[in-house]
Amino acid sequence: MPLNETRLGKAGEYLVCADLLLKGYNAFICESGLPYDVVVEDGRKLIRIQVKTTAKPFDQKKRTPAYLFHVRRMGKGGRKSYTNDDIDMVALVAVDTKEIGYISIAEAKQTMQFRSETLRGQYRGEEGIKLEILTHKDEGFTYREAAERLNVDTAYAWRVYHGKEEKGVFGRYLADFSFERALKCGKN
Repeated sequence: MPLNETRLGKAGEYLVCADLLLKGYNAFICESGLPYDVVVEDGRKLIRIQVKTTAKPFDQKKRTPAYLFHVRRMGKGGRKSYTNDDIDMVALVAVDTKEIGYISIAEAKQTMQFRSETLRGQYRGEEGIKLEILTHKDEGFTYREAAERLNVDTAYAWRVYHGKEEKGVFGRYLADFSFERALKCGKN
């Protein structure tokens, strides 16, 4: 049976509960109609979590795929947004890799993009893929051939070949956003 939107959302909620239970927290799935999907007991306080789930990453213009979440969008059609009073935290779930990232609602943007741990080192700007491009250069391949072979953007390969690609901050990875980190960020 295909995974429709409702089943996908439920799968995400169960993955979040399982993740938190395995970490030693008491976690509960909530009834429909509330602004949050899961409640977690943290000592004496209840943490309200909205779960956002995606089935797979998007792959725009032959670049390494990443997950896109409409973090603050609320309800069908997304006409309203979650506020800091509605929920405490958002759990971001990538069902295909079963990765989960947690962010406090205070740090949540309207839309956020995250990278997959399974592809760490292969994204544009990361040393791993840069080294592969430069190895292709050393082996006599053109930047276009390297781009095609490595499935990266040709403009990016050209910049690496010509030393024009600056070192920068790498993208966000779901795996780097732990529940404990989100708890700390939420207390500030």
